[in-house]
Amino acid sequence: MALTPTACGAVDDVGRVLAQHAEDLTVLARTRWAASSTLPRVVTVSREAVEAKAAALAAAVRDVPAEDRWEVVSAGCELWSLQEVGNDPDKAVSYVRDKFRNAWVYEQQVRDLAEELRKTHGTRDQSVILGRALVCTAADAQNT
Repeated sequence: MALTPTACGAVDDVGRVLAQHAEDLTVLARTRWAASSTLPRVVTVSREAVEAKAAALAAAVRDVPAEDRWEVVSAGCELWSLQEVGNDPDKAVSYVRDKFRNAWVYEQQVRDLAEELRKTHGTRDQSVILGRALVCTAADAQNT
């Protein structure tokens, strides 16, 4: 895919926000998004590796306009989280659609991000687990 100026701007914005929230990986490891039971007590992965994984996950929203991007990420994280704990997929979609009405305009990107996050299930790779946590934590912070 060729990067358009809009896509490059989206990548820059996402990278900047992710970097702001990757300062302390041990704090990130304790967020609800990290599934800390799969992490060892000591974080041994580099901040750069975590940021790279997070940016790769966030690529699903690169074409979403900046003003909607982080709400779409929040919706994708919420959808993934609800499905991850065994909620009925249809009920999870309905809940997310109602909670994130503006983001649901970008339904495909929400679903794509949720699917990318789902693919990380069961990994023991710290950079992937913390990258997932970074994406969702940054989205939470941007939407408060």
